[in-house]
Amino acid sequence: MVSNPFKSIVGSNFPCAAEPPKSNTECPCIGGKQGGPQLTEAGLYYCPSCFSTVGLEPGDDSELFDEEDDEEAAFADGAVFVPEGDKIQDRTGEERLLIIRLNKIEEIASKLEISDNATSVFMIENDFLIAETLRNLELSEEPLFKVNLALSPKLLAIASFLNNKPIRTNILRAIDVKPSAAQACLRSLKIIIPGSQKKAPIIEAIRYVGNALDIPEPIVDKIVEQYEENPLMNSETNITTRAAAFVYIKLRQANLPITKSKLKNIPGVEKNALDRAIKSYQSQMRKDNNRVETQR
Repeated sequence: MVSNPFKSIVGSNFPCAAEPPKSNTECPCIGGKQGGPQLTEAGLYYCPSCFSTVGLEPGDDSELFDEEDDEEAAFADGAVFVPEGDKIQDRTGEERLLIIRLNKIEEIASKLEISDNATSVFMIENDFLIAETLRNLELSEEPLFKVNLALSPKLLAIASFLNNKPIRTNILRAIDVKPSAAQACLRSLKIIIPGSQKKAPIIEAIRYVGNALDIPEPIVDKIVEQYEENPLMNSETNITTRAAAFVYIKLRQANLPITKSKLKNIPGVEKNALDRAIKSYQSQMRKDNNRVETQR
């Protein structure tokens, strides 16, 4: 029987979530392979093999939270306070699922790098958006997107849907994904989201950003409507960053509280690119306004 040197971290009955499950001697969190449990920047231990979140870094709990957070800004929009203890309990399970999905996206993108580079790049640039979309579908218990079903067909279908670009059957087979499974998921998405064939991927990204900021749904709907009425070009390629920039501009125009720092904390938003994306949209809007004035 293998003695577990990490018992104080992972517990005595740590379940291996690898596919297929590893033996005790091969599991990093029991046998010590790959250096044992690893730490995320958030202070969470995870298994480097199956990416299960297994515990919190020992120490003062206050290290996990930013005491310098702007409380006035946080409650300016009437947000309801939730104790941090409650948040971290929910976040632990979700972070485990998120890590698994993000690593699967990276794995798929690596396999597609030569055969379908455009899809590969799209998946890397929009990994958080794809993972968040999948989690929403899983939590909604959509039949073809249930948690216990294979990740690859679901993730590829979502990427194809958001990118509005089909993935060829021979490419799916080459990376060991059943074309029928991925195509069934894609057909389901087009039914779940009516009119999806006509919608730009950025629409889903705007809703993702709005959800991350806890913006009331009617306001998000209005921002989506404004984008659909006048879709603008942007110099930045990352869809989530472009969506965040558009949301920022529209909230500022409506005199609603928003800061760039909040947007930059949303997974998938590129911090260094956000300012450029905002300036790009603002430039396009000025050009549109000048064109209207000229035509009068």
